[in-house]
Amino acid sequence: MSAYSWDFLISVAVLLAFFIVPSSPLNLLPQSPTRRRYLSKSTLIIALPFIHGSAVLADTTPSSLYKAWSAGDGFLDESFISFSLDSYKSMIEDKSRTPAFKQAINERLAQSPPKTQLVMDLGTGPYAVLAIQAAKAGAKKVYAVEAIKQAADLAKSAVAKAVRKGEISEGVIEVIEGLSTKVTLPEKVDLVVAEIIGSIASEEGLHATLRDVHSRHVKDPLSPSSFIPTRVQTLFAPASYTLHYALGPPEYDWGKLKEPVRFNCRDPAVQIMSDPKVAEDISFASPGFPKPGNYDPTKGKVNFSVSPARIESNTLAYYTELMRAGSGPSNASATASAVARSLSGFAFWPRLVLDTAGDIVVESRGGEGEGRKSHWQTVVAIASERPVEVGEGDVVGVEFKEVLGGEVDNPTKYEVRGGVERAEEI
Repeated sequence: MSAYSWDFLISVAVLLAFFIVPSSPLNLLPQSPTRRRYLSKSTLIIALPFIHGSAVLADTTPSSLYKAWSAGDGFLDESFISFSLDSYKSMIEDKSRTPAFKQAINERLAQSPPKTQLVMDLGTGPYAVLAIQAAKAGAKKVYAVEAIKQAADLAKSAVAKAVRKGEISEGVIEVIEGLSTKVTLPEKVDLVVAEIIGSIASEEGLHATLRDVHSRHVKDPLSPSSFIPTRVQTLFAPASYTLHYALGPPEYDWGKLKEPVRFNCRDPAVQIMSDPKVAEDISFASPGFPKPGNYDPTKGKVNFSVSPARIESNTLAYYTELMRAGSGPSNASATASAVARSLSGFAFWPRLVLDTAGDIVVESRGGEGEGRKSHWQTVVAIASERPVEVGEGDVVGVEFKEVLGGEVDNPTKYEVRGGVERAEEI
């Protein structure tokens, strides 16, 4: 056979099956979580056999960048309201997420006398972790709302188990099955705990949910203390991606990839090329949420300056990983330098602010965009069929637009459109 492991060969085989040769009909594209999973595992070790120190880059005149997609793209169920138990487990085991939410719940409920606060846990999940935490922290009543029947049934079992163990009192938590926009609570609540944040913050129907929460579910919708989180942001930045550099026409047609590619936030195959900026900034207590339809969250074009320091550090990161994957020093050096200067598109990831003081913050990537462990993913919108070569001081300008759905199960649509202005032309 070869020196490659079976896991490696299987990964490459799946990768080849999921990319499109020009003769492949578009309607045979598998739209499923499986495809997302293998694409997200397309790290440097998979790219290595295809990298030879150079690649065909895009025509850099006029360096146009474009990608449009829907939050439901890539899922078997395009309403996207489904998760596996593995996904739920990764959420509750995320040490940057769950302890922070518990801390925020404890601190918020400690501000009021015990057994006085009504809480809504929106999207409680099969383990009802945050609902149980609110009950432990002294909530009078917790309405744990869950849209998925299987998860709601498991949540009821989790609550019953907590009662049997003496962790909470019977009757404090009521699990309600259904979308929060379709159910009616017996009473309005003092606090809404809503961990329905996507890897692009709005992609799980956040705007539609909050509009409905404000109108029907919470007593004081304009008070930041009525919500955990109090605000969420989506950060974004230009990014390079090794596999996009390594694979191109005629065998691989990135233009037919409908959805963005999703990565573990620590995956070294993706590197950020500029300081991140805010794509979305959503305050849960905002007096007015954008209406369904066209929306410009950045209010115009955003410019990113390609950082010499980041190109240098990205080159080192790619070189280190290529050497670890078995590349020779000469090829690793040339390839790392080239990939670090190849713009594939734009990376997106979320940040959550859980308390009114802004002290409890959940970062899915580091403050400067550096990789770190998180159950959220880094979403990379491949914005050109071939990477665009960029250099120090070049400016990547982009407009980020959305089309917001009127209902939670009407996925948000996204669009990035931009280009590169060369340093010597500025």
